[in-house]
Amino acid sequence: MAAQPSVAVPGPIQGSAPVAATGADTAFGARAPQSLVRAGKHKTLTGAITRVQDEDDATTDPVYLSSGDTFVRLTGDLVASLRPGATVTLTVTAAGAVDGVDTDAVRILSVDAVQSQRTLKSVGSVEHPVTVALVAPAGTTPTKMTVADVAPMLARASAYWNRQSGGQVNFTLRKALDWRTSATACEDVSALWQEELNVIGQSQADYINGTEHLLIVAPAAGSCSYGLGTVGDAFSGGLAFVTGTDQSVVAHELGHNLGLDHAGSVSAPASSGRSDVTFSDTGIEAGARFDPYGDTYDVMGYSGSTSGMGNLNVVHRDQLGLFPQQQREITTPQTVTIRGLGVDTGDAPKSIKVVDGATAYYLEYRSASGDDALVAGRSTTTGVRVLRATPWGAAGYRSRQTVVFDPTPTQYADDDMVVAPGKTWSTVGADLHFQVLSAQGDTAQVKIVYGAAPAPITVATPVPTPGTGTGPGVNFEVAGVIAGAYLNSGAQTGPLGQPVSNQFGLRNGGSGQHFQGGSIYWSPSSGAQIIKGSFRDKYASMGWETSYLGYPTSGEMPVRGGVIQRFQGGIGYWSPATGAQFIRGAIFDKYGAFGWEGGRLGFPVISEVGLRTGAFTAFQGGSIYWHPTSGAHPVFGAIRDTWGASGWENGPLGFPTSDEFGPLRGGGFGQRYQGGSIYWSLASGGHTVTGAFRGFYAAQGWEGGRLGYPISQEYRSGSLIKQDYQGGTLTWDGRATSLAWR
Repeated sequence: MAAQPSVAVPGPIQGSAPVAATGADTAFGARAPQSLVRAGKHKTLTGAITRVQDEDDATTDPVYLSSGDTFVRLTGDLVASLRPGATVTLTVTAAGAVDGVDTDAVRILSVDAVQSQRTLKSVGSVEHPVTVALVAPAGTTPTKMTVADVAPMLARASAYWNRQSGGQVNFTLRKALDWRTSATACEDVSALWQEELNVIGQSQADYINGTEHLLIVAPAAGSCSYGLGTVGDAFSGGLAFVTGTDQSVVAHELGHNLGLDHAGSVSAPASSGRSDVTFSDTGIEAGARFDPYGDTYDVMGYSGSTSGMGNLNVVHRDQLGLFPQQQREITTPQTVTIRGLGVDTGDAPKSIKVVDGATAYYLEYRSASGDDALVAGRSTTTGVRVLRATPWGAAGYRSRQTVVFDPTPTQYADDDMVVAPGKTWSTVGADLHFQVLSAQGDTAQVKIVYGAAPAPITVATPVPTPGTGTGPGVNFEVAGVIAGAYLNSGAQTGPLGQPVSNQFGLRNGGSGQHFQGGSIYWSPSSGAQIIKGSFRDKYASMGWETSYLGYPTSGEMPVRGGVIQRFQGGIGYWSPATGAQFIRGAIFDKYGAFGWEGGRLGFPVISEVGLRTGAFTAFQGGSIYWHPTSGAHPVFGAIRDTWGASGWENGPLGFPTSDEFGPLRGGGFGQRYQGGSIYWSLASGGHTVTGAFRGFYAAQGWEGGRLGYPISQEYRSGSLIKQDYQGGTLTWDGRATSLAWR
């Protein structure tokens, strides 16, 4: 996902989408007025608390009590104190209308007893059977997904939760139900759930109060939302609805069933000079930015090909009771070592919980290891992060929401949530500080200080022979945040060696410094990053930070067969065979959709090249072409060769308007372009179909009709234009198309 500056408002970021949901009032059961208790009377109810995660409205999540086969919506000031998954005894009365409409709601008069939400801290594994139903709501049609696709879809999500829980959470397929067409629209998810439960012969209580889950998969069409799930606890079942089948989407909704809220981010007002944010029962401070899905590592944040695939954040781990032996609670000043969340070796803790009065802050280290390797450098940066949970019952964010702090807030939203080496993160009251001393390899070191802030890290670098000039014999000073990155790399004994310049100012308030083995570039929004070798040479040739790349936002990170490095405006890829190349934007997003360097495309062999009305990047296994009206699409193999023979984007076909589609009849493939199509099969080869012939071919059923595949390009025969197909020949006489069957 390319990091592009955008207006700082909560919402989807480029290349991903929040798991959206339908309106809250459609969540459960019938919406007729409740009949449990009459107005002016009261009644005692006992049951389990559940909540519907309404992801279209980050401030409205209706809370329900599940009591036997009865579900009733709860209202009143005491609702905020009830945590999903808890068993409670309530005294209630009639609520009347909610949002101006009579509903099945009751108002809580008192909370008489509470059994805490259950966690996995002291139990073994929990099996969660899942029934998956393929449902086409009104106005949609079934997709190509079959019941045979259900098991691998669920297996991917289950494998993720199994890894993240150390084997304590497992989702198993109980039953897969084939496509059913419903007369109910997507807006009424509750009715879709209830219809499917009727088919199964079970009630909603069987799922909410038990450990079973019902997951409806619907087409991504019409008014169908991306996803919705009920919120329980680590032992409960639940109901879920998705239209996306990626691992991160399915695992996200199942995470709600396990009791997790969203993983968001907060940024202090850009003018405040702070990195912490003031929380209250009415929301966050004025001018601060809150994105309920803004933690792009965590599965409970944004979902997509570049987000939501990383390790579960340490606040969520603590909420579920996972790996208590890997968490250390701190209440006194000290320096701590933190192990990367995906690192399996070593004894250092993976989570540092720092208590400051009534608030607990969490420190974690993302090191491009384990599941973080799928996300790091693509949708976010590696390093030390500071997190917390939002206050229970506070407005403007969810009651079990986790948030990661933006340590360098600006007027723009970005994904860089790490505290760079040499930098210090401080609380609003300036009485607690986290100074990152190093973050390299498998571990990071952080100095925890209560009271006055620690002194900034500054180092004057000694050199063997003081002198004058511009070489390493001069006593240059390395100071501030650049010094932190320099020390973290090993200073003079590391890959950078001696400094060969003093620090110099750059655009947007940034700075840089050159060394024998590379450079360090810093800006308020990117932190201090090392750039060296082929990446540095390419970066320099493009104009350093003044090019579309901007500042580097990460150091080098290994991937299979090479190395990547992330920049504000793109990402660099290097392999021994291809050297250093840069890609960005929509081409980068499409590259990710095809599996990055591990997919069919392999590594880029050239950086982005501008064309007459678009751009392209060539890869080891194909090319991706982008046009402002048709988007980015890859071209491969024989179809690419056929397109090239016709003149590429400057020929009659223009730019591609679709990805390659297939397999078609006989194992063939096709691809659409602005000016026509290309069809290929092993028997026929690749050929273009344009103009009147394409329209006639479509009317005959494309390759699935009697004509089959084209076996020639268009050719002139006297005054006529012809094209041969497996089943016949099309002829254009200047006025109309005729067909002669074989």
